[in-house]
Amino acid sequence: AWEDGWGLVRCSNTTPLLITRYEATSESRLEKIRAYVEGVIKGGQAALAS
Repeated sequence: AWEDGWGLVRCSNTTPLLITRYEATSESRLEKIRAYVEGVIKGGQAALAS
């Protein structure tokens, strides 16, 4: 969480997927938080694949 928004990642209860949710004080900040969280997820995927 940040002062101006947050991102959440959780496992789906019904499918083999990760679900993401975001909230921020502005649309531009929301996109930055989303990009950061998705980058962390992709980094984890790459680490698991190697």
